[in-house]
Order: sequence, then C-alpha cells, then structure tokens
Amino acid sequence: ICHSNWSRWGCAGAIGGRHWRTLKSTRRNLRLILRAHHGGERAEEAWAPFARALPIPPVAVAVGHRMDAPGRKEPRFPPGREAAVKEAMRAWIRETGAGFGVASAAAGTDLLFLEAMLEEGGEVEVLLPYPGTDFVTDSVTYGDEAWRPRFDACVKASDHVALAAVHRFEEGSSSYEYANAFLDGMGILRAQDLDTPVVRLAVWNGRPGDGPGGTAHMARRW
Repeated sequence: ICHSNWSRWGCAGAIGGRHWRTLKSTRRNLRLILRAHHGGERAEEAWAPFARALPIPPVAVAVGHRMDAPGRKEPRFPPGREAAVKEAMRAWIRETGAGFGVASAAAGTDLLFLEAMLEEGGEVEVLLPYPGTDFVTDSVTYGDEAWRPRFDACVKASDHVALAAVHRFEEGSSSYEYANAFLDGMGILRAQDLDTPVVRLAVWNGRPGDGPGGTAHMARRW
C-alpha cells in the first residue's frame, strides 16, 4: 500500500519491473507533461525525483583481450586470470547498476562479460564481426574447445545477435576495427532508445595492441 504521492511513483517503478518499454513510455510522457507545465530548467529539476522513482538501468558496452592462445610469447590475458577478471566484472556491473550488456563473443573478455551480465540478472546483445562458423574458429575455439559451449549458451540467452559484416575482411584486423565501432554504436542506440546512460568497460593491459581494431584502439576511441 502506498501512502504518499512519491511512494506511489516508487510503487509504479516496482510494478513496472523489467517491462522496460512500458517504463520508457511512462518516463517520456511524464517529461512531456513537466515541460508543458514548468518549461525549461524547472522541468528538469521537477523531473529528477521521477527519474529516481522510475529508473532504467544503464547499457554497458564491453571490449577486452581474448584469452591467450597456447604458446603466446608475451602473456596478456593468461587463463589463470579468468576467475579474477570475471569477479571484477560482476562487481563493476553491481557498482554501475548496468542492466543491459552489449559485447562480442570471443573467448576471454567477451564471453566472461556476457556470462557475468546474465548471472547478475541483466539482458545481453551479441555482435559478431562476421558469420559465426568462421568467428568461432578464429576467436572462440582457437585455444580451448571448452569455450564453445559457453559461446553457444551466451548466444542462446541473448536478446539479439547481430552481424557487423556478412564475411571476414581480407585484412583481418579491419573486421575487428569495424566491429568495435559497430558495437559502440549498438550500445549508444540501445541507451538512446531506453533513455538511459551508456557505461563502458575495457579489460586491457594498458599496452599497444597486436594491431588495429584491438582493445587498445577502442580504449583510445573512448
């Protein structure tokens, strides 16, 4: 039972639950009413408590290193760091309140992030740089076949799987550079659609990458 106007809005947010488009529509209509009633800056001030009562979680875009292939000369993301990185991701998701995740699905950062988002109750979208058969060979099972069922599970659990291109570019790094820009655009568009912020996560060793289109390139872009 709600006993005040503000608690009623809090109840409305709770009732709305995960019906994000319903909450988005309610938020949009409230802002129109407030602008018509107050106008200008006063409308934004009046909107603040409604925004808190009817929250939509941020959209998280994630990039990062793949798991090191066997025999890599200079370790970058060794398998022994998997558990620590995933736990750090889960903590980051809780801290930012992210409810939607957008990432590719390579072994390492991508799949760990998708798993972490799903484990924290979020929704995920997946972007593949090029068709899945080639991508799985190049970026999922190249070092450990155990990543394949994890890839399949994340794809199955995702709300949407997009392809950045219908084939692998001749210059392999170009596919990833293009896919990174596509990925960031997906996150921005989803956030704009939901009227919520974008937050970004990079799992990066802080050094120049092996070539264009990698994590270092995306970190500089951000």
